[in-house]
Amino acid sequence: MLKLTANEAVPGCVFALVLVYAISAEWLGSVAGITGSYLLGYVFAGSRYKAQVERSFHALGHGLLIPLFFVSIGLSSDYRALSGHWGLMLAILAVAVIGKLVGCGAAALACGMDWARSARVGCGMISRGEVGLIVTAMGASTGIFDRPEVAVMVAVVLLTTLLTPVALRGAFRLKSVQDVVEGLVEPDPALGEVDRVQETA
Repeated sequence: MLKLTANEAVPGCVFALVLVYAISAEWLGSVAGITGSYLLGYVFAGSRYKAQVERSFHALGHGLLIPLFFVSIGLSSDYRALSGHWGLMLAILAVAVIGKLVGCGAAALACGMDWARSARVGCGMISRGEVGLIVTAMGASTGIFDRPEVAVMVAVVLLTTLLTPVALRGAFRLKSVQDVVEGLVEPDPALGEVDRVQETA
């Protein structure tokens, strides 16, 4: 008896399960669909099918789904709707930047990093990427966000993405004693870093 073979049977079944988990998360759990998809990914992360699923989903995501998602976001954005909403955009941008700097920077500081390294962590987390766009798309599809709100959120995502490398460049110019102690940079005698390193050692 001949057996039928399917080259992408496992990724196909996993993709179907992703849709089931996402729909179940929204309908049964009243949470975002990406939460259900994440849980399924966490389950398969420890399975023997991880490499096969990861390879197939990388090709499917980067070749089709992710470009379509960004195109749909671009089509739903109208930057002319920002007119009269500049104050709201600046306020959300300030909250997005300060929230990451304070929240992530304070967590890094509490974990034992110095001020310079904590600032680097906070600056590196400023960018709001795909998740912010997903939330925006969900808000637009459910009618929570109108065109001005969608334009504001997309603009904030773009601005934080552009701001992050600039902020990181400035943060990495800050002198960190821990960098000197670990031998990542040479101590500067003019700043007294040699004495501080010797005291730390």
